Amino acid sequence: PLWCPELAVSTGQRYQYDGVLYKVRQDHTTQDGWEPDKTPALWTAVAANPDQGTVDNPIPAVRGMEYTYGLYYRDGEKVYLCKRTGEADGGTVVLQYLPHELVGQYFEEV
Repeated sequence: PLWCPELAVSTGQRYQYDGVLYKVRQDHTTQDGWEPDKTPALWTAVAANPDQGTVDNPIPAVRGMEYTYGLYYRDGEKVYLCKRTGEADGGTVVLQYLPHELVGQYFEEV
């Protein structure tokens, strides 16, 4: 479903907003000014397609995204692997940064 104001949402539900899929982080009633891209405490961007995440089909990266270690993300024209020393494949991290801003920390350019 599409995000709209005055909608009661529950943790874990998913809604589209401005072409991006978001997951609810905290139960609340939506309202103008609390759009998903403006309220990271309430929303997390997630991959829209479970078939994405390969080097040939990377996930489009956005700020506030839940990144999965071992998957590939497109940031602009470049592709990045979510990889962090000491983290196992399959773990996730929510970041307010884009992959190109965290090369050497959370990502490596492919």
